Parts: sequence; C-alpha cells; structure tokens
Amino acid sequence: MYRQLLLIILYVPFSCEAIRNVKLSGAGASFPEKVYLTWQAAFRAKRSEYVNLKMEYEAEGSGHGKKRIMGLLDPPVQYAGSDAVLTKEESQSFPDLKMFPTMAGPIVLIFNLPNWNPKVSLTLSREEIVGIFNGTIKKWNDPLIIKHNKISLPFRDIKVVVREDKSGTTEILTNALSSFDSNWKETYGTFSTKTAWKQSTIYKYAKRVSGISDLVKATNYSIGYTSLNSALANGLPYASIINKANKISYPTAEAVQSSMDASSNFTEQLTSKIVDASGSDSYPISAYTYIIVYMTQLRDCNQAIELARYFNWFFTEEQADSECLNFDMVPLSRKIKTIIKDRIIKKMECNGKNLWTLVQSQIKDEEIVNDDWKLVIGITIPIFLTTVAVFLFYFGYNRIKLRKLLNKDDWNINFEDIIFYVPDENQRVITGKLLKSDSLSLNSETVDLSHNSGISKNLVVKPITYNFVLEKPLKGALLIYLGLLYWPGKWQGNDVAIRLNSLPPITKFDKDMKKSLIWKKDKVINDNILRFFGLTMMEDKWYPINEIGSKGALYDILQDKKYKINEPLKFSLAIDLAKGMAFLHSKLFIHGALRSSCCIIDSKWTVKVADWEYNSFYNHHLRILSKNTKNSQTFPLSHYISTRKEQLFEGDYAKALFDFSTSPEVLKNQSFKLDWRCDVYSYSMIVQEIWSRDDPFAEITQTIDVQDVLLGIKNNCLRPKFHESTPPDVCQMMEIAWSDEPERRPTFDHIIKMLKKANPSKKNILDAVIETMETYTMELEEKCTTISKELTTANDNLTTLVGTISICNSKDYLLKSDVSCIIEILDEIDRLTDKHFRKMNDCSRLLLTTGEYGIVSGITCSQIVKQCCIVASILLDIIKDFEVFAKSNKINVDLIGKVHTARGRGLIIGHGIPRLEIIGPVCDEILTIPNFSLKNKIIVTETVQLTLKSTGKYAFEYQKDFQNENHNKLYILNKSPI
Repeated sequence: MYRQLLLIILYVPFSCEAIRNVKLSGAGASFPEKVYLTWQAAFRAKRSEYVNLKMEYEAEGSGHGKKRIMGLLDPPVQYAGSDAVLTKEESQSFPDLKMFPTMAGPIVLIFNLPNWNPKVSLTLSREEIVGIFNGTIKKWNDPLIIKHNKISLPFRDIKVVVREDKSGTTEILTNALSSFDSNWKETYGTFSTKTAWKQSTIYKYAKRVSGISDLVKATNYSIGYTSLNSALANGLPYASIINKANKISYPTAEAVQSSMDASSNFTEQLTSKIVDASGSDSYPISAYTYIIVYMTQLRDCNQAIELARYFNWFFTEEQADSECLNFDMVPLSRKIKTIIKDRIIKKMECNGKNLWTLVQSQIKDEEIVNDDWKLVIGITIPIFLTTVAVFLFYFGYNRIKLRKLLNKDDWNINFEDIIFYVPDENQRVITGKLLKSDSLSLNSETVDLSHNSGISKNLVVKPITYNFVLEKPLKGALLIYLGLLYWPGKWQGNDVAIRLNSLPPITKFDKDMKKSLIWKKDKVINDNILRFFGLTMMEDKWYPINEIGSKGALYDILQDKKYKINEPLKFSLAIDLAKGMAFLHSKLFIHGALRSSCCIIDSKWTVKVADWEYNSFYNHHLRILSKNTKNSQTFPLSHYISTRKEQLFEGDYAKALFDFSTSPEVLKNQSFKLDWRCDVYSYSMIVQEIWSRDDPFAEITQTIDVQDVLLGIKNNCLRPKFHESTPPDVCQMMEIAWSDEPERRPTFDHIIKMLKKANPSKKNILDAVIETMETYTMELEEKCTTISKELTTANDNLTTLVGTISICNSKDYLLKSDVSCIIEILDEIDRLTDKHFRKMNDCSRLLLTTGEYGIVSGITCSQIVKQCCIVASILLDIIKDFEVFAKSNKINVDLIGKVHTARGRGLIIGHGIPRLEIIGPVCDEILTIPNFSLKNKIIVTETVQLTLKSTGKYAFEYQKDFQNENHNKLYILNKSPI
C-alpha cells in the first residue's frame, strides 16, 4: 500500500562557527518577479551550508518598491526592483541610492478575440498601437489594422485594459508610445500611474502583471500589456509589431538583444533606454529592469554581505543566465556585468567598511577545512548505519501491517453490525415504513414531500420503490435524509449512513482495490470531506458507508427560504467547499459529479463534500470491463450518483438538472476523461446557487425548454445570469471558473485566495452563522411580540358555544330492555343529531361521553345572539322528533338538552379519522350540569338565558333548586318560542 523512502542528509560542518540567520527583503517590479524568485531559491540552496538565509521578494509594482526602500512605506526593504528609473528629484532627495540593470525583457500586447486561431499572428504597427491607447482606433476591424492583417476581424469595440497600481511596466509602455508618436509625447508623455491615461479609452484596470493577464483572459475583445512569460503561462496570444526599420518583429530573446546592442550607451546612473531601437530585428517595446540599493547606509553587515554575494552570484553564475532565458528574459552582456560589479558591488560599504573586502574575507573563512572532520565522520557513520537499520525495520513492520490489513478486510462492514434508527422529529428527514417482516420498501405512498420547502417548483414527484430483502427483520426505517437517499445508523460509536445508490458492479477485489479502500478509509480525512468508513453488501450489491451530517444537503439549505443566509456566511460556505475540493485534488481524487446536493452541512455549519469516492470506483469498474471483452455494457458516472431530484422526480427538468452543472466538454463527449477542471466548472455553478439560492438557469427554464438550455451550454457558452447580490470579485472568479476553455480555469488553491481576498468581513463560518442567528433571533422576537398581541386580542374575543342532547332518567327502562332496543334508541338519537346538526355550516359535532352528543360553535360578540338561537332551535327540533319516535315505538325514554357558553378553543386531531377536541373549561362545565327529572326539556345557563331573552322569542322558568357546582344559575327553556 505504501512505498516509503527515507532520505538522510548528513551535514558535516567545516566551520566552528554557528550557522547565522539572515533575512533579505526586496519589493517592487512584477515584470522580473519569476526570475528573481528562481534566483533566490538557487542562491539560498547554495548558501544553506553556511547560513540560514531567508529571502523575500514582493512584486507590488515599481512605485511601491521605490517607496519602501526610501522608507516612505513600511516595512522597509534592503533592495527594490524597478522598471522605472529614479527621477531627478528622487536622486537629489536620496543621493545614496544607486540603481543598476539586472536583465532586459519585452512587454507584449496580449489580446482576447473569441475563436482566435493560435497559428495566426496579429500584427500591429507603432502608429496603430498609439491609436488603440489614445482612443482614435476603437474597432478591431479598423482599416489600419486590417491593412496589416489579411484575416477577418470582428466589428467590435477594443476593450483596453491597463494597470491600476503605479507600475514600471506602464512606464515602459508609455515611454515606447512617446517614441512612436510625437503627439503622444506632447499630450501624455511617459507615466506610471492610472490617472494619466485618457479615461474614456480605458475599459478596466488591474493590479500587477498577473492581474492584467487574468482580466484579459476573462474579457472578450480586450487588449492589454504584460510580460512575455505571463502571456505564455496564461495561454494568451500576443501581437507582433512593425518596428522602426519597418520590419515585423517578435518578442524573442534575439530581438531584445538586438535592441540592447542598438542602444548600448549607459548614463552615469547605469540606465539606458532600449525602446523603439533602430536595429532591423529590434523589438520596439523592450526595456531593462533595475535593482535599487543603498551604497553606504547598510548597517547590518551580515545582511549586507549576503546581499552583495547575491548580486555577485547572479552576475557570475551561468545558472542565473539560464533561468533568465527560461522565463523569456534576456541576461546582460559580460561587459555590462563587469561595469556594474566595478562601479556598484565593489564600492558598497557597511558601517564605513568596504563590503567587497568583507565578502572576500568570509569566502576564505568558509574554505578552511576543519581538521576534526575525521572525528565527525567517525561518529556520523555509526549513526547513519543505525538509522538505516531502524528504517529497514520500520519499512518491514509497515509491510507486515499492510498485509494484515489486506487480509483482515477492515473496509468490509457487516450489514448486521450497524444499528439502524429513525432520527427524531426535529431532524430534517422523511421516513418510510417497514412494510413486511422480511423486506424494507420505500415507495411514493410512504414518502410525504408536502412539507419540504426546499423543492423547486419545476420538479414533478414520481413513484419510487427500493426493496431490500433482509435475512432477519430490522427495527428501522428507510430515510430520504439530507437531500439524498440514506439509511442512518450507528456503527462502532460513529453516526453513519448507508448511501442507497449502489456502486458500479465490483466482481473482484484485487490487491490494488483493497489498498485503495484502506487508503480512502484511513488517510482521506479532512474537515471538509465526508468521511468514508467502508463498504457493505445488500442483495449482492455494494453500498458505501459514510459519516452523516446533521443540517442536511447544501442544496436543501439554499432552497429553504426559512434560513437567513447573509453574505459572510455565503463566503464561508463557498470557501469551505473550495477547501474540500482542494484537498481531494491534492490526493489526486477527481469528483466528477460535484453538485450542491452532494455537499453536506454538519452541526457546525461546515460544508463537507460527499460522493467523492464514486469516481475512483467507477474507474476501477471500467478497468475490469476493459479486461473482460464479453461484458461491454458501460454507464456514465451519473448513472451511479443520483441526487435527490433524479431519484424522486420525473420529467425533462429533473433529467437535465444533473447536466446543468456538468462541464461543456463532458456534455459534448460522454467519453471525455474527467479531470480537475471539470470539478472547477461544477463548483462555479454551486457558487451561483449559493448567491442566487435557486437552481442553475432558473431564470430561463420557465420560458425555454431545458434541452435548448443544454444546447446553449454546449455550443453557445450559455451561463447563468449573475444574481444581483453577487460581489463583483466573485463574478470575476466565476467567469474564469466556468470558462468554455478548460485550460483557463483556475485551481481550487487559486480560487480560495480569490474568495478570501474578495471577502470583506474575513469571518470564519461559525462567526458568520452566529451573526446570521442573532439577526434572525431579533426578527423572531419582533414577530413573537406581534403574534402575542394578536393572540391576546383573539383570546379576549373568542368564546365557544356548546349544546348537548342526552337520555334523561330512563335507566330502569333501559336495564329491562334488550340490546337491540338500546341500539335502536341510540341509532335514532345519532340519526336525529346528525340530521339537525347539518343545518349549521359553521358548527361541528362533538361526542362528550357515551350517549351524550354535542354541538360546538366558535362565536364572537357579533355572532352570539344568532348562534344561540340556532343551537336552541336545533335541540328543540331534536326533542320534538324524538318524542314522535318514542310514541310510535312505545318507548319510555325521554331526552334532555343543555346549552352553555364559555371560553374554549377547538383543535382537529388525527390523520386517518380526525376528531374534534375542545381546549378550555366549556366542556367540563356543561358536563357538571345534572340531568334533572325534567322530561324533554332544555336547560340553559344564565349567559345563554340572557342572550336568548333579548330576542323576545323564548320564555324561561327559573327554579331556585337548579344550580350546578359552578354556582351558575340554570333556566328551563320552553319547547316552543312564545
């Protein structure tokens, strides 16, 4: 499983001095940045035997570099890089500063014309370049440009992109433009700041050389200027230029050298202009780049010595010249290097001492060989041999351990070892039912999606069935959990879940496959990755076992509008997801099916990438198929990774939804080999979902057929519309990430840097969640206060009216009667109550006790008279009809009615056969009214009596003996109104 190599470096010091710690800091021009960084790494390695040297170079622009070495900006530096020369004023203010060239290079004009043939060269004259940057040439198909380019150019505006920061590169370009055209020189001249440009000509600004390249790459029909190396690194085409000799020139090392040879005169400050040189092969926009250093004001001599040795190294070593050429720059001639060493390096001082003399003394000290080296070697060799022996033992131990793991099959989890459970009702789940003792099914009848607020209105629910025949009954339930089909449970103390999408058919677990499973289980562990525990088998199919989150799928969180997600939280979600993907790519895993429904949110609101292991299983499946020619049937990866929508919904929208986040190159060719760039494209769609909180392309799928949308994605670079809340920097990142050209897409490490830079709050995800919760809590408190006031008013106004009908003092008769007679009496009472109760649309029946039937009406002050009259009339009609029934059937049974009003609230309880329950004192109070020896009478309480009396239609009899335990006065209502 593992191949380990132990590298032992034996360091034998030849000097009795302790290793010094020295730090050299530089800042400035971004034009030579990559060469300087490479030089530093090589020089640091060369000096590592004698000094612990830390070297930094920050490419912030020539203007920043000058200010930092002059002490006008913090932190200070020991040297500065600059493409711009020191002005007369700067030299007078800082006379100890000197500058010298280190190399030369071309500035190229990069452009972005859609569908440009890389084999074709765009040629521009010096006059046309001036016209583009002063705004007199506005269109790509301007006749002057067409004149030198026998190709079709678009009738589109030229979008000019320039540097925003103070830049030596800008100074080189504008110096060249001043040489190209006298009008430019008089109007604009040479400058290095953004404010000097003609503002109406400029489309956008960017920081640093890399910023220009990124912006041009993301902007169609744009043009800008950058170093040749940056253009090549980003795959951007650049223009050839007709030089002063009226010949087409290209930014080659030979062309720059020609410019250097044509302008070989240096000033006292060791500066020289090589723009617009007269050589026949010269490239017109070439320039030296310089280093600025103090001659006598260095105070730390250890630091000063290393700085001088660094300068001497890159003017002496052939490696320095080779690295220079590797990055498309041109080294200085031997003659110029000698002049610089004699006039600068050998005359630098530190604390009044000649620095070159100190350097020579240090070199001699380092060449002295310590006589104790034999003793050191004698001690080191036994240590070395002992270390090798330990290493061999460790290697053998790991091999044995690996063999045991392979034989043990820890990745194979027994299905019966998992304790399955149904999460509590507060978790976001939809439960299925255990339909049979030997099988577990989930179908459309057992899945209730009506309460899921995260379902898109474009989706249609479809019937689904999953059956798993088990060896023995299990207590549990199948769940649509976290936006995916899961079966949650406990295994060895871990909250796990079986993902109910079987893996690609695996017929054989060979040694490599087992190694891969152990690696996934034990080594692929990260805060932003859903952990893989192993596989389990059900019905001859393998299913993955993963950890389970508690908040649900990112898709559901975004679709559910009850969640308040502010901008810091959106940034945190996007950065977490990018970190997870960066980790997977560092482990050489390609996801291949990244969707928001495959991203899980845990209890800490951390995003975890799920389904990352399917692609590796899929590739193993393809390798097996390639060896077995008899079985040629293959399915795409999406066949094995189904998100919730593909499982639970049907129709064109659900089928197309998976493809909305699939990169165009895969849509065009299903056999396309997935790589990290495909994941970057899918990630950009999730970022769009995070800020819009809707499905990709939701803004157009209501009016355009989804198949047309997919055609637009594949053939016309169709992309979702940015949501209005998306920050501009995020929009720029997404434009690069979903580029139709995969090679232009950034890595996830680059994306993380871009998002962190764009995030103004810099809050982590817990801080963002807490801020969101605090805002949401305040909103809830305001709503609760409003609702409490409304409920108080409603409780003050709400009264419930209850009327009952029951058998009165016929116990002896009923005891003597047979069962059929009693049933007949009760059926008649039930029939009559049902018949008369139906007369009221706003009343409900209520069974208080056995044999006692009630009618309930919720009333307000404006309805009380009307409702009391109706209830009284219904009870009178029931008693009247029952008297006829009793007389005709010779039954000696009488009824008694009761009417009472008090506070109460009605609730409907139950799913299958709902029932009415009354909360409040009204029912208890009416049951305390005794069944007096009053045949076929209606008893009303004082409140009802006063209400009915006000109508003048009823008469009442008050008896002093009538009073219930609640001390309410009771009245007898006449059978018929007066």
